[in-house]
Amino acid sequence: MKGFVLCSALLLMAISANAQQPVKGLKQGMTVELAGGFAHTQFNNGGSGYPNMNGFFGSVGVNILPWLQLQADASGQYGSLTGASTNIYGNHFGPRVFYRPFHSRTFTVFGEFLAGGSRLDLNINGPGGSKFSENGFSFKAGGGVDWHISPHWSVRVFDADYYRTSFLQTHQNNLWISTGIVFTLGRNRTPH
Repeated sequence: MKGFVLCSALLLMAISANAQQPVKGLKQGMTVELAGGFAHTQFNNGGSGYPNMNGFFGSVGVNILPWLQLQADASGQYGSLTGASTNIYGNHFGPRVFYRPFHSRTFTVFGEFLAGGSRLDLNINGPGGSKFSENGFSFKAGGGVDWHISPHWSVRVFDADYYRTSFLQTHQNNLWISTGIVFTLGRNRTPH
């Protein structure tokens, strides 16, 4: 146990020392981006309404090039229909491509395609209520804007995606929108 604590402490010190080096841009190495915040899904349940589902998201991205990131995210949204509550959980992976208009240090525009799986939990309330759960393939395609407020902190102004899920022997065409905070470890992602 002492060895584990010592190794962890050394690793944390190395990360903080590395973050303090005056390195410009990504040309000298990769970065790791951590993001989290609020997520909203406008779920298309096949004709009986579009429940508003609110929740959270968390993501990790590794920039392998200044304009290319490998992204993994997890999200959970919670909503209700008349007499039922609905939850959707998703895990998606894929590329995110960055574009910095006019070499802007303030804003970054990105596009993404993430594929994975989602889970639908449906709880019918009242007497004789029942629970239903189903897993299915899903993907997100869209993009958004990050606003850089410091070399390592950004605000994800918005991320809007077409979110296709596959439940109940059909598919749903949903809208997924999120906003949150982004922290970049290691080198500064924004070019100088």
